Amino acid sequence: MKRTIEKGWVAALFGLYLLLGVAIHGSYGISWDEPLTRLNGLVNLKHVSQVFTGTVSNKTLQEVPDLADWPDRDYGVAFELPLAAVEVALGLEEHRAFRFRHLATFFAFALGVAALYQTASAVRGSRWMGLAAALMMVLSPRMFGESFFNSKDIVFMSACAAAIFTMHRFLRKPSAGLALLHGAVSAFAIDIRVMGVVLPALTLGALLVTVRNRDLGRWRGVYLAGVYLLSLCAVVYALFPYLWPHPLDNFLAVFANMSRFRWNGEVMYLGELVKAQNLPWHYIPVWIGISTPIPFTAFMLLGAGLTLLGMWRAGIRLWATDAQRMDLLCLALLVGPIAAVILLKSVLYDGWRQLYFVYPAFVLLAVRGLDACWGVVRAHRGARWAAGCGLAALLVYQVHWIVQAHPLQNVYLNALAGKPWNERFDLDYWGLGNRQALEYILDHDRSPLVTVNVGSRAELETTYQMLAPKYRDRLAIVDNAMPAMYVLTNYRLVKAGEDSRWLKDRDLFYRKEVSGQTIVSVYRMRDPAMAMRLSRSERPYTADEIRQVTVSLGKRTELPDRSEVEVLLSNASDMPFSAVSGSGNQLALTWRFRSAAGQPGEWEGRLDLPEDIPPRGTLRLNIGIEPGSGPENGLLEVDLFQTGQFWAHQVGGRIATMPWRPRGPAARQP
Repeated sequence: MKRTIEKGWVAALFGLYLLLGVAIHGSYGISWDEPLTRLNGLVNLKHVSQVFTGTVSNKTLQEVPDLADWPDRDYGVAFELPLAAVEVALGLEEHRAFRFRHLATFFAFALGVAALYQTASAVRGSRWMGLAAALMMVLSPRMFGESFFNSKDIVFMSACAAAIFTMHRFLRKPSAGLALLHGAVSAFAIDIRVMGVVLPALTLGALLVTVRNRDLGRWRGVYLAGVYLLSLCAVVYALFPYLWPHPLDNFLAVFANMSRFRWNGEVMYLGELVKAQNLPWHYIPVWIGISTPIPFTAFMLLGAGLTLLGMWRAGIRLWATDAQRMDLLCLALLVGPIAAVILLKSVLYDGWRQLYFVYPAFVLLAVRGLDACWGVVRAHRGARWAAGCGLAALLVYQVHWIVQAHPLQNVYLNALAGKPWNERFDLDYWGLGNRQALEYILDHDRSPLVTVNVGSRAELETTYQMLAPKYRDRLAIVDNAMPAMYVLTNYRLVKAGEDSRWLKDRDLFYRKEVSGQTIVSVYRMRDPAMAMRLSRSERPYTADEIRQVTVSLGKRTELPDRSEVEVLLSNASDMPFSAVSGSGNQLALTWRFRSAAGQPGEWEGRLDLPEDIPPRGTLRLNIGIEPGSGPENGLLEVDLFQTGQFWAHQVGGRIATMPWRPRGPAARQP
């Protein structure tokens, strides 16, 4: 009866958790990685369609690049490919596709939580310890928040949690069936991130020690290792289209690329901007320490210490029980990747998200520490009640923090981080707060078209895709050189005090805080007359309308750091020419150089129109050209264009030209 009641409570809690996820998944913004990961799935789906049918009939897939031309073709797609298939099959619109992805990512995380519960319950022999493991995962604020949008790191972490579960079952009762299952789950993890190769390394190492300890026959061990590797290799190959033409060579290429991530950006760390290639050795330990609830870390350190003590006592056998074996494997899975990253000086992104996959092992060690503490106090009623109250208080605090921070749990830092957070670390590097900020602007400013600048690395174009149509139709994200009505900043890669430049002409309009720390701010132009005059037409422009605009070039002015060329846009019609058309793309000028021999270069320059072209009037702009640009005795050519819609000269317009000789450093030929 007691076991039945325990099962009932656990099932009820898990069911409520699933209902909660379904209820709130739509409140999260879109992270700046999501469009790329979604596109990765679509590119691979297109390739699969070409391989098996020889053609691509779906319009969405026709518009994405071929796999051979895709720079991220070496990224695993075991999760992204099925999502892309469902999206295409259901014909989901873009903003609905992202909501679907959020729900699917949450369910993947929930499966990882369930696997962690099962593992902890089996290893510790207690459903309450299993529940403790599940709660540690769910109530880690960053994991909770990112479980709705981080389809790479969180899903990989969940796959690793599932692989730990199957590893435990396989090593406890070795059989061919469990070897096949564990091989398939390990392969799924590898096909999300190739770092999953640590799973077969640990599995085979543990199997070898088990044979050495004579707990398993030699030939039986060889047979089971072979079954495991066969399952592993078959599923890795099947779920990774990039491997299909040349399995071994391409897999080695994937592994080599993993060791040198294609990113040369900067991160804010301890108040300084640091190149990703020059991170200090303590970067990962510090990030884990400040972004994980402190009691969880304390329990983990205790569990790790007890694991080392158990290994020392076991002597040459390394472990004496099944529980000690899993503790030791978890310690290896936690410490090994962190040590490798430090020793290899790996390139890392913001925070420690590339190492989230070690967190299930972290939690299982924390449960080991918690179980030991409970074993000490359980015999004493007063101590047991005190410990129970302490754990309940911790539970309430974590729940309260997650609720009050919603939907920005991803910015969680604990007391070890120091304050103010945004002067020491990048917080909302995913750009989740942008959605709330933009929706607030559009809800409180009823202008037909609202202009917004970006004051940091905020990626508003990404957020735009998640907004409802009623918001997208009234929003124009413009170049920072233009005097927009609003400036939005999430402080990413912005040093303390740098927001003062926005305060000169603007007042604070909106601020989102979490735990008293500013995450995202919006500043509004104090004098609306100073903002750019921008409108949106009700429909895309026609070729006849485009031909009403004439582009011509005026004088050239030499400045110390650039050459400025005056551009005149003359509107021959009786209606104003809106800078933003009904298709949503802002009009812009673009320019290139043509050599003295008549050879054209690439269209490289771009300047968004800062305001409308008046009826029967002229808009005067200046374009800036760097010293040394252009050929000797060539031509500067300037045209009007709209991304994805038209080039003026292609619909009957005329390219404006000016004789060109470079100034400053030596000229470069187109």
